[in-house]
Amino acid sequence: MSSGGDIPGRTGNFKPLPDNNLRGFTAAARSLLLIGSGTLFRGVTMRRMIAGLAAMLWVAGCDNSTTAGPGGVLPAPANFYYELEPSGDPVRPMGVLLAWDPILSDALLVYRVYSRPDLNVDFGLRGETTSITFHDNGDPDLEYFVVPVDVEGFEGIASTSVIIDERLRLESPAWIVGTSLDEG
Repeated sequence: MSSGGDIPGRTGNFKPLPDNNLRGFTAAARSLLLIGSGTLFRGVTMRRMIAGLAAMLWVAGCDNSTTAGPGGVLPAPANFYYELEPSGDPVRPMGVLLAWDPILSDALLVYRVYSRPDLNVDFGLRGETTSITFHDNGDPDLEYFVVPVDVEGFEGIASTSVIIDERLRLESPAWIVGTSLDEG
């Protein structure tokens, strides 16, 4: 390769990198990899070219794939449900397992779980989790819902609530049959 006279619009002295070192680079990247002094293209200095490229890369990194949704609000978790954990005592469950579908967003930080012991009191924060499940040990509260929280600490849209019905349990069997393994 020869000097700058072979590139239209190029002024000044420069030494381009050998072509075999530039394979896989785009034309824009190749032009930035030129080593030398002077201007690159009609008054554009290397410093201005690099500053412009840095600004373009910063803007390109700010696309909508990292926003929470329309208006920046995370959507409500879908398919919110619960399962009671048996304790051996048919009147008192060991706890409740809450679960929901994941929210697929880079903006999601945690899920907050709110509950209340009866319908006449306000909801209170029960806990936070990064999982799509939440285990509440002991006697469960009456009602629960979950809210996604974004990386800036803003709560999204709340899920529908579930009311825990401790009466939903398996019926006791009418009779039990055992089989001895020691028959000889």
